[in-house]
Amino acid sequence: MLFVSILGYYCALGLIFAAYFVLMGYRAILPDAEGSGILVRLVWGCGAIALWPFLLMRWTKSKKIK
Repeated sequence: MLFVSILGYYCALGLIFAAYFVLMGYRAILPDAEGSGILVRLVWGCGAIALWPFLLMRWTKSKKIK
């Protein structure tokens, strides 16, 4: 039961992070992806939910924090 609760909190934080990352944060990590379409952003969103700690570290280490 504890594992399910931890996984739920991880996914909830990932969902919040992914929403902001797909709207604003991807520009800091991937500046060449400025004109990407909505389908590409949806795929990034799914990946950002799962990998949000890694992306958060890369985002904070990038030169352009917006």
